[in-house]
Formats: sequence, structure tokens, C-alpha cells
Amino acid sequence: RRHGDLFDAGALELFADDMRTLASRPDLVGAFDLVHCGAALADADPWFVDLLRPGGRAVVPLGPTDAPQWLCSVDKLQDGTIEVKRHIRVLYVPVISASAQRARGDCWDEVVDRCVENSRALHRS
Repeated sequence: RRHGDLFDAGALELFADDMRTLASRPDLVGAFDLVHCGAALADADPWFVDLLRPGGRAVVPLGPTDAPQWLCSVDKLQDGTIEVKRHIRVLYVPVISASAQRARGDCWDEVVDRCVENSRALHRS
């Protein structure tokens, strides 16, 4: 609704999809200036970073499943090198298939207990 002129002019496109699906599309390799990932990755994997064009930035939680992660900015510099900066601690669900996510939901109490224990362990160290 707001800033519709940017969409109309083709200056802005919005994709909302499973990132792994987008990453499997050859036409989208190096296609994005900005990527936001709403689920955690263990690391800034090449299949994820390949979505960015040089000069692009991704905002993504990085770290282990069911434990505190870091909300990071991942920049692909003009020469293609990657720079990762940590910003704040967060706790996101992992990037996994829909069926695996449903399975996690079936044992949600155990998932929450793991997250709580892993968070406590971080504070004890």
C-alpha cells in the first residue's frame, strides 16, 4: 500500500518463500540487495550467501538449533568476500522443512525445555 510507486516502477520486489526454494532457483543467484531470514541458520552457508549480489546484505540469526543465536548482518562485499557482524542475542526456530517443523511442534515442550537449558548454560559460562 505505502510506497506502491516503488513496486510499480520495478525498483522494489518482495519475495516471501522458503529460502531454500529461492536458493535452488538459478535465476535468483546474485539477485538480491537485501535478504531477511526469519529462521536460524547454523552458519552463513554458501547457498544462502549466493542469493546476494555484490554489495548486498542479509539479516539472519546464526547459531545452533534450540540455543541462543546471534542476529547478524552478512555483507557480500564488492569483491565477493563475506563479512559477518554479530549484533544481539536472539532465539529463532531453525531453517528446516515444513514436515520437520511440524514434528518439532509435536514435541514443543521438549523443544522449549532444551532452549531454556541451553540459554541457562550460556549464562553460566
